[in-house]
Amino acid sequence: MLLYKTTFKLFLLLLSTHANAGLTVLTELSPPYQTIENNEVKGITTEIVQAIFKQAQLTPQFKLYPWARSYKLALNNPNSFIYSIGRTPEREDKFIWLVPVAKFKLGFVKLSSRTDIKINTLEDAKKWIIAAQRNDMATQYLERKGFNKANHLILTTDIQNSWQLLLGGKVDLVVDVKSAVPITAKSIQLPSDHLTYEYAIAELEIEGYLAANKNTSPAIITQVEAAIAVVLQSALYQKAYHQ
Repeated sequence: MLLYKTTFKLFLLLLSTHANAGLTVLTELSPPYQTIENNEVKGITTEIVQAIFKQAQLTPQFKLYPWARSYKLALNNPNSFIYSIGRTPEREDKFIWLVPVAKFKLGFVKLSSRTDIKINTLEDAKKWIIAAQRNDMATQYLERKGFNKANHLILTTDIQNSWQLLLGGKVDLVVDVKSAVPITAKSIQLPSDHLTYEYAIAELEIEGYLAANKNTSPAIITQVEAAIAVVLQSALYQKAYHQ
């Protein structure tokens, strides 16, 4: 029995070592959660995810793309992980859900100069054109609530494109995290009062997960899950997640 257990553990190790060669972790640019510095993926949520893979003794490639591309790659490629992804009904059966790594409070953002835009209910937002990202949880939520591409939504590849449309006067609103608004203003050298977080969408105060492609090696998943159990107890996780 001891020989069997030893052989089985060695087999799992060999499997994970082989799979690790093509291991990829995907995300999008979403300050302060995911950022890019000197061609390296950084950010407060990235720190949690990196700690998990370090604890698991795995060395994946971290890649940052527009959200629609990262989502498609994670959905279609074994041994791929993605963060921070909302766990929505549309996605539940498409990934292996591992652990929450961020909290989001999403809502509508406008240019402060647009004093004509007043939103007190979700229905009020249907008067305006909204830039939203393809395959994004906020987009899926809005579509469930009756927003559509014909009358309300312009779909973009990532949040940066959505912001460009807003700043260029091509749309009236974007959907983003409240904490990202001042960071975005600073990054494009605008006064902090140039943008206004107009309305919080109550049902989009959710957690963002680290998730895996459903065909990812079981040995890899086992290693990552064991690492998560350790990282969950760390000061890093508690600080970064609640931040």
